[in-house]
Amino acid sequence: MARKIEVYVIVEGGGDQRVLDADFRRGYQAFLRQIVPDRIGGRPVAMEVVRGKGRSTAYDKFCDHYRLHSDALIVLLLDSEGKIPFGADPWDFLKKSENLDRPGWATEEHLYLMVQCVETWLAKDVAALRSIFGKCLNEKRLPARANLEEEPKGDWPSARPEPVQNRIGTETRR
Repeated sequence: MARKIEVYVIVEGGGDQRVLDADFRRGYQAFLRQIVPDRIGGRPVAMEVVRGKGRSTAYDKFCDHYRLHSDALIVLLLDSEGKIPFGADPWDFLKKSENLDRPGWATEEHLYLMVQCVETWLAKDVAALRSIFGKCLNEKRLPARANLEEEPKGDWPSARPEPVQNRIGTETRR
């Protein structure tokens, strides 16, 4: 039997509430399964999504996973937290913005910088938000820009608070 290829994807985010851990991992697993094949060269691919929580915690988990699983592919997904110059090396960007060093074993293929903040993906799909939250969605609190990547990161906290009014329990986590 062919030895499996292990892939660990450490993703920034997910907050500190333990109850959200399974939802976070399940959601990213479903998203990434669309681009990560089940098999490569006849070998099965075993992918595990790891909730990184905060940025520095995600980075630490990334480094720790390499120490524990040096034969696996370890990938770090971080919010960019700002505009990235075209063609910039992601590790150089991370060093300048966060003073986080590239581990000696890591290449550009181990770090992927996402949008300035993941909420831009969510806010862009108002129809999907409506289908989940219905009349409780307060669309006036969502950013109005056509290109949400131009929305300054510092403006998100004021735009983010409760676009959904007082949904309680598991309905909120859908």
